[in-house]
Parts: sequence; C-alpha cells; structure tokens
Amino acid sequence: MLACSSPALPSAIDTPMVLGISTHFDQGWSLDWLDQVSALGATTIRDDLPWAKGEPTPGQYDFDSDSVRYIKVACERGIDVLLMVTPLNPAYDDGQTAHSPAAQTAYGLYLAALLDHFGDRCVRAIEVGNEVNADGLKLPDGSNGPRIYAALLAAVSREVKPRHPGVAILGGSTNVIGTGFLASIFQEGGLAHMDGVVVHPYRDQPDGLDIELQRLRAAMARAGGAKPIWATEYGSQFDDQRAAPAFLIQATTMLSAAGVVQAYWYDLVDEPAYRNMGLFTPDRTLKPAGNAARAALRLLLPYGRATRVNTDDRTIFVYRFGPDRLVLWGAPRPVRFEGDGRYLDSEGEAISPPDHLSEQPIIALGRVRFELGPREVLADSLHEFAGEPWSYLARRSDGDFVPLSMIDWTFTSYFGSPDLRPLELRADAGVAAGDGRNPLAATVRYTAPREEQAELSACLGKARDGAGLTVTISHGGKLIYTGVLDERLAIARQPVTLRRGETLDLSLAPRGDAGGNGFRYRMRLVQPGSNAGLICT
Repeated sequence: MLACSSPALPSAIDTPMVLGISTHFDQGWSLDWLDQVSALGATTIRDDLPWAKGEPTPGQYDFDSDSVRYIKVACERGIDVLLMVTPLNPAYDDGQTAHSPAAQTAYGLYLAALLDHFGDRCVRAIEVGNEVNADGLKLPDGSNGPRIYAALLAAVSREVKPRHPGVAILGGSTNVIGTGFLASIFQEGGLAHMDGVVVHPYRDQPDGLDIELQRLRAAMARAGGAKPIWATEYGSQFDDQRAAPAFLIQATTMLSAAGVVQAYWYDLVDEPAYRNMGLFTPDRTLKPAGNAARAALRLLLPYGRATRVNTDDRTIFVYRFGPDRLVLWGAPRPVRFEGDGRYLDSEGEAISPPDHLSEQPIIALGRVRFELGPREVLADSLHEFAGEPWSYLARRSDGDFVPLSMIDWTFTSYFGSPDLRPLELRADAGVAAGDGRNPLAATVRYTAPREEQAELSACLGKARDGAGLTVTISHGGKLIYTGVLDERLAIARQPVTLRRGETLDLSLAPRGDAGGNGFRYRMRLVQPGSNAGLICT
C-alpha cells in the first residue's frame, strides 16, 4: 500500500533565505570574478577587510587602496557585501584582538568610518571577527575570551548604530555551530549587541544541522531572546567533487528550513589548500557544485522558505519551496510521482521521473504529487540521529550502561557525559574512552518500535593509529557479533529477529592504550532480502 504525503509543516520564518558566496577579493583576486558571481544569480558576497589595511595609522583611514576597491565595484554591479573585519591591528593592543577599552572603541570608530565611506546600501552587514571559538581570538594569557568579545560587540554597537542603524552587526562567528561557546558569549551580555548570530556549519554530512540549530535557538531564548542566524561559511572538503552537488542542495535546503537568514557557500573558486570546495576552477570552469548553486539560486530559494513535509518515515527527507517545487532524498524507498511536472538532479539537469528515492536529491517542479511505496529501510542511524528509535550510551567494563545526553561545547554538539570524557557520539562519528584494561565503549542503541524481521549492516572506519577498537553487536544483551576495527570494517546482512522493545547495541571499545579511539560509523536495518543495505566505501 502506498503512503501519501501530508501537508507541509508551517514555517517560523516566511522570508526566503538568501544564498551568497564567500570570496577573497581582499587577497588580490581579479575584480572580473564578480562576473561569475552574477552568472550564478547571487546578489551578495562575503569578503574580508583587515582593520590594519583600512587604518594603517591610528585615526587615519584609507578606503581607496586596490585591496579595498572591490567593495565599491561590487556595489556598482548590484552585489551587496557582508564584510568580515578581524579586530586585529598592530597599532592597537600590540596587534592582539582588541581587548582594551581604547582599542575596542577605535575598532568601532573604524567600522563606522568604513560605513560612512561605502554606504549602508552597499555594506549591509559587518561580521565581527572570524571563528572566535577556534583561533580567531588572540588575547593575553588568562583572558576571558567570551567576556572580552562581548565587550567588543558593545563597543561596535555604540559607535556604529547611531550612524548606521540599518547595518546588521553580526557576532559569534564560530567554526561549526559551537552552541556552548556562543552561550558563554550570551552569558556575558553579547547577545544584546548582535543583530544576528553567525555560525560556520562545516560538516561531512548535513544530517543533524536542524538539531544543532534548534539547540542554538534554545540557548538564545535562555539568554533573553532569539536573534536571526547567519551561516556565513558552509560547505565541505570533498574527496570527490562529484559529491558536492548533493551536499549543497541538502545543506542549503536544511538551512533554509531551519530559519537561517543568509547563508554563504565557501567558496567561489578552488584554492590550493581546498581543491574541491569551490564553485569554479581557477580557469573559470563551472564545477558540479556551481551547477547546484545555480539551481538553488534560480529554481528553489526565490520561491519561499523550505518547509519539511511530514511522511511516515524519518529516513526520508522531503521539503517544499513554495506551492510548486519539492526537494526529496533519503534512504532507498519506492516513490511514484503524479501530475504535470519537471524533474531535475542536484545539478539542475533534467531527468526522467524516478521510481526510487536515494541519497541523491530529486528536484520536482510543478504541481506534482508523490506517493511513497513500502519501506525497504527500517532504520538508519545517520538520517534518524538524535531521535527515536535511537539512543546513546556508554558501556563500562563491568557491563553497566550509562545513558548519554546532548552536550553543547566549543564545537559540534554531541552525546556524552561530563564525567566520561573524551567519549562522545555524533551523527556519523564518535570517540571511545579508556584503554584496553578499563575500556569505556561508545554505544549506539536501536530499540525496536514493533516486531521486525531485519538484516543489519554497518560501515565503520578510523585512522590507522592506536591499537584499534573492539566492535560488538548485542541483541537484547546477547552478543551476536564481534570484530576489530583497525581502519575499515563492513558488517553486512546480519539477520535479526526483534520483538517490540528489544534492543540492538553497536559498541566500540579501546583495545590498547588510550588514544586513537576516534571512529566513524553508520548502521542500517533493512527488510530481509532488500538491496538497500549500506555499501561501505
């Protein structure tokens, strides 16, 4: 029997998300790269302007050098600019992040002068610093970074807002989402001086983005009220550029659905250190990721904010942009489309109406209706991360289990416990703790919601350091599989019969000395005989 789609969930934010592009004109790029920005359909870029370049001498501003001219040229072409300005200047605080009141005031005055020169209609937002949870703050030993950064935001707001009330002052700027670090800034009063909170949600898989952004909104609510979220860098360092289009469409769709105001793909052009992150090659050839960005900019985002469509299956992702376009992907499952529509792949190329969903997004344009066929995948630890029927535990050496809860910290949130560090479990990766004499196993548990006949498969990997990990699978507490993970391990077609409420535990424990216990994982249960099991690469 076919399962029908249900109405889209209501969106908390009605305005469409804006997609921009990260650029590096400040580093000497030719200004004609702006032609490529326009060709994609983007109308905003994010670039840098080091404080020391614009204020080489205290109180003396220079906004006419070649390294600054790109701002004026972009604006003349109808492209607005988000400026990231690092608060470092050798003329103040010995070149460290502005931390004295005088240096922080000087930084605020500099930004106000910059906006006086270029105008509010050109520079729409200022990002105060870059990845301040990583190495973005250069401060004297023993400094309270969040407190100093909150004071810096206050100085910027005090100097900029009276002269340029319409310019967004963006704070946070964390590498990944970093809710715990952002919460420490909020606790110091920084949220009150931000018009938006910046994150750089880099990751290997888009799964879990929505969960982390929900946690960030909750942290803001506890600190006095939510502010708009800007993702001013996102992307991934792909081993194969052919993987980029699917990631771009999925992540862009999920960011839109999560209420992100503006998102900037990193970046426009491949760089020597990041050869598969660009939308163009250095010789200006449009890459597969560029095709995907163009499709998102022209075919999806202008038509409304993405809203997730309810289905009977959390391994399936269906989002609606406006009344007549869908994006669908997920675990393998039959699908049937009806109605007058066009079907595209993640690069915007025409395809025949598919009869199966897969990890490759399908873009459906027009007044189409879809129906899902019988489930092939019963559960998937990646697509269903942090929700039923999955839970996360630590198994002690005596066999007892300790439930884990979500922890927000400096970087990506994870399931863990303050008493069991460094053990952690994320959507597709984790770390076991202890050593071979006293192992603490990271455990992913599936609890059957119904009686099921299934086949279990799992893909596991780790770097070739340490003594490896012991991998076990237990059914209702009884061991049914054991193996060793040195580099890669594939478990395929392990038959299991589950009664409602019975558990399957995938556990990874250290074999030797502590260290080298990080791993990657994915676990899937499928209907017996199905070809939808995981293919490990």
